[in-house]
Amino acid sequence: MVWETTAFILLQVWLSIIATFGDTITGIDFHSMEERDAPIQDTTVPMMTRNADYGGGVQQRPHVPFFAVGTPAVDFTSLVHAMNEHRESISSSLKNLDRSYRIARASEYYMLFRDTDDDDNDDGLSSLPLSSSLERRIERIATLLEADMLVLESLLDPFDLIHALPEPPDDDDSSASASAARQCGHSSYTDASSSNDGDIAQHAHNSNDPPSRKDDGTATVTDYINSPSSYDSVMHAISHIVRDWTILGKDVRKSTYTWCVDELHELYEENVRSITKVLVPGAGLARLSYDIALSGFNVDANECSLVMSAVAHKFLHGIAAGSLHPFCYDSLMNEVDSQLRYEEAIFPEEDTGPDHMVGTMSYTIGDFILAYSPAAKHMSFDSVVTCFFIDTATNVYEYITIINHVLRDGGTWVNLGPLQWHRNALITPSADELKIMIHSMGFTINKWSIDQNMVNYRSEFDNHERFTRVEGYHALHFVATKNSCRQGRKINSCTNDPLTKILLMRDALQREQSGDRQYGSYTQEHEHKSKIIIEELD
Repeated sequence: MVWETTAFILLQVWLSIIATFGDTITGIDFHSMEERDAPIQDTTVPMMTRNADYGGGVQQRPHVPFFAVGTPAVDFTSLVHAMNEHRESISSSLKNLDRSYRIARASEYYMLFRDTDDDDNDDGLSSLPLSSSLERRIERIATLLEADMLVLESLLDPFDLIHALPEPPDDDDSSASASAARQCGHSSYTDASSSNDGDIAQHAHNSNDPPSRKDDGTATVTDYINSPSSYDSVMHAISHIVRDWTILGKDVRKSTYTWCVDELHELYEENVRSITKVLVPGAGLARLSYDIALSGFNVDANECSLVMSAVAHKFLHGIAAGSLHPFCYDSLMNEVDSQLRYEEAIFPEEDTGPDHMVGTMSYTIGDFILAYSPAAKHMSFDSVVTCFFIDTATNVYEYITIINHVLRDGGTWVNLGPLQWHRNALITPSADELKIMIHSMGFTINKWSIDQNMVNYRSEFDNHERFTRVEGYHALHFVATKNSCRQGRKINSCTNDPLTKILLMRDALQREQSGDRQYGSYTQEHEHKSKIIIEELD
């Protein structure tokens, strides 16, 4: 039976992983606490070099310091949990494939052989069209996923970082900072929950669709990667590796990252880029940040996902090399040619490497709002670049407030991405509404357009040659300049303590939702006025 064969293969995979990584996989003594939290060499300089063996002997490589902001301290055992969840998803996927195989075999037997005179003749069963194809598919996918698992384990190894506590609010209320912190993709207003059925062969539901969407078999890779519950997952990291660091994502990067870098080049002459500080929130695997630093800027990348950060660390330090089979994880839906599923994605590209960086770079792990709301971050950046980021906000007003806070007067905000508001979003403005919101928060809009060409999320190879259904985005592009705080605007968006404003707003909204009339209920007032109008019409 195919499933027994697959189970045996998976057992061999597990044993080989245990033999290679030992306690790292089982979670027992996962790098001793003393070793993991031991002081590391001074990395306060944004860029420096260290001697390390990156293959082919000891070489000099630039070092990108990684900082962790917030409490509690980073726990690397979460990387083990992420791999365990990924392993369970693979197991579930292979079980579903085996179920499909058995259904296909039974169906074809009854449809093709049941009416023949010789029911006991099994000679033709080996040539059943679908079930024989599925049998070969299961064996091949299991083998490729085994190879991928070993690569992913190495990418999710613990790494050196510096723990940095955020500056406390003015009232020294430590609970305020804690309440501002959020897990990746989850709201701090409510106990937002999202489900993930753990089946990589049928991706999780679209973040804007009802939960039943995930069960109808129509979800795609873009549905999965936009699910809040999946962002800190290994599967999401695989999609980012393909897009950011392989040749398969070259055209996607050209239509997205290159536009952002070109806008910065237009704004800043080459001779001032080394003193121009650029913040890139939602940095993911840091390819955009790397490209910006490559052209001479001083870049700070920010990311909330520890899984993403672990993988980014390997790429930024030149120790990530290998290949994955990303299309093996796709749903068995809308597939044109089953053989294309086994295509290999080799990383990194030959023309990339941290030693090519002209500028400087650092990487901050932590919630965007918590990490950049302290007074020390006030007007500390010349530019903020958001790419596929602003639609991750629970309340986009908070993102706009922090961006306004960190930008100096006259600083620029460069944005590219869709308005695919995540499930945790409390407000979901349209592009024209967002434009008014940004203007009201103290920005002058210099450029604003919707891309006429569709952009795929993962790679340009997610096209009609591979799928009968192709999804992508028509990205919103804009460039905005922060107005001077001394211009005396009626709406005061300038403050060196945005966290307090955000917490007061959240508290007011929570009380509003709980029906506390002390803060007033705009919703009830609106409903009351609507009722009066209806009564008058009647």
